[in-house]
Amino acid sequence: NIDYKHGYWVKMNQSANLTVRGATPENKTINLATNWNLISYLCDINKSVEEVFVNIINKVIVVNGFDNGAKTYDPLLPEFSDLQELKPNYGYWVKMNQTAVLDYNGVC
Repeated sequence: NIDYKHGYWVKMNQSANLTVRGATPENKTINLATNWNLISYLCDINKSVEEVFVNIINKVIVVNGFDNGAKTYDPLLPEFSDLQELKPNYGYWVKMNQTAVLDYNGVC
């Protein structure tokens, strides 16, 4: 079983469409642990990293993603970060300096 709170990386040996079926979650919150978390992005449109993590940005060490290459967002150096937006259907690695709750309900 897979769940909506986790991100998943799928290694393919050739291009293909991956269809995932399930119910849309009503409560869009994710508990983040100290250190690394692989999470799903639950919004239907692109949003800036700053907008998504606005309430917990002081607890975020780094956000990493992969979209035609590795991308990184560093909250201490946002102007040098090449990950500026989170996208639907992508998962992201988030490193935290303490636990927090990522609440998409007020963002999406």
